[in-house]
Amino acid sequence: MNDPGAAGVSSRQTEPVFLLGIAHRSGTNYLAELLDQHEAIAASPLPEDFLVAKLAFLEEYVRRVQGEWSARWDRDSAARELRSRLGLGLAGYLASDAAPRAGRVLARTPSVDGLTMLRRYFPKAHVILLIRDGRAVVESGMRSFQWSFDDASLRWARAARTIDQYRSQDPSAERSIVVRYEDLVADPDKALTALLGFLSLDTATYPFQRIAQTGVIGSSELKATGGDLHWDQAAIPDFDPLARFSHWTANQHKRFNWLAGRELGLLGYQPLHADEGLTNAAAQRLHSAAAACRPRELRRRFRRLLRGSPPAR
Repeated sequence: MNDPGAAGVSSRQTEPVFLLGIAHRSGTNYLAELLDQHEAIAASPLPEDFLVAKLAFLEEYVRRVQGEWSARWDRDSAARELRSRLGLGLAGYLASDAAPRAGRVLARTPSVDGLTMLRRYFPKAHVILLIRDGRAVVESGMRSFQWSFDDASLRWARAARTIDQYRSQDPSAERSIVVRYEDLVADPDKALTALLGFLSLDTATYPFQRIAQTGVIGSSELKATGGDLHWDQAAIPDFDPLARFSHWTANQHKRFNWLAGRELGLLGYQPLHADEGLTNAAAQRLHSAAAACRPRELRRRFRRLLRGSPPAR
C-alpha cells in the first residue's frame, strides 16, 4: 500500500489546520479572521465547512465497504488506508478552494462533532480546539438565536465531554492545542504568538498591529444594541464578551451546574453558586420533569426517541 503522504502531494493538502469551536457562539469567526492575516495561512472560502462534524457518515461507508471484503484479506489495514485516502481527498478539496497563496489551509467549524474520529482521516492535521465558558455560550445563544437554556447547556456539556475524550486518546497530541476564548480576548497578542508557534509559523511576519483593528464578528451584542445579527466586522462600544452571563441569578447558575457543572470543571472553569444539597437536587429534577411536560419538549423527546438517542438528564 502506498503512503498517502507520498511525493507529489504537498503539505498544504496533507496537513490542513482545523479550527473547531466547542459550539456556535464560541469565537471561531474571530479567531479565523486573526489567523488568516498571516501570509502562510489561507482560509477556506467556506465560512463553516463541517467536514469533521459529519465524519460518522464516512465511518459508516467504510464499515459497509469493509463488510463486503473477504475475511482472507487484511481488511483492517486496507480500511485504515481507505480512511487516509478519503481524508486526503477532503483535504485536497479544501486546498483547491482556498486562496492560491502558499501555506496551510485553515478550515473552521463551530462544532466538535466527529472529533474523536478525526485522526483516522487526517493523521497529520493540526487541530485548534477553541473553548468558551459554557455559561457565556448559553447566554449568547439565547440572545442571538433564542436557544433553550436547558438544551444549550446540555449540548455544551456533551461537546465538553467530546473534547475531554479526544484529548485523552489523541495519538498525535503534539498536533492539537486548546485555546480559551477568554484568553484570546484578554491578550490576543500572546494567544496568537502561541498559536503561530504551535503551527511552526514565523511570528515576525504576522501583522500584530492589525489585531486591534479587527472588529466584532457575529456577536449577540449586535442584537442587544438594536441591530441585526450579521457576520461582517463591526465596532461595538464597550464590548465585553467576558461579562456575558454576569447578570445571571443564583438559580440560573444552579440550573447550569446541574446540567453541565461537571463538564465546566473538565475544561477548567469554576462553577458559581454550587449547591450539592438534596433540596437543590429535588428542585432540579422537578424543573426537568415540568419542562418535559411542555408540548415542545414532548415533541423533541419523541424525535430523539425515534433516532435512538439517550434521554437528557
